[in-house]
Amino acid sequence: MMTNEDLDRIAVDLPIMKAWIAAVEAEILEALQSGAEFQHVRLEPIRPVRKWQEGLDMIPLLLRFSDLDTVAPRKALTPAQAEKALGRNSYRENVAEFVTNESSGMKLVFTTENQKD
Repeated sequence: MMTNEDLDRIAVDLPIMKAWIAAVEAEILEALQSGAEFQHVRLEPIRPVRKWQEGLDMIPLLLRFSDLDTVAPRKALTPAQAEKALGRNSYRENVAEFVTNESSGMKLVFTTENQKD
């Protein structure tokens, strides 16, 4: 197990290591897409996203099996969509007070030795 001091020493090089790994992955991907074969890596399709075929209006078909609110639910705009639709000033004056801002998690922020917060 590494000590906190070990982790801190390694942390300074993580951005460089991540960039190098990303560059190597990009090169491998390009080689595989060009027909190269490797023993330890292969291309595999990403999990597909299911969507209706292009140009079809599915609502009339779906209405045969359920009601409108089930097959085409109405949803309130997100705060970002509301700001764009209402305009910044109207948004701030009328609805911004009802918005909460919650962090979606934590991230690592790397600093150099000379740079602390």
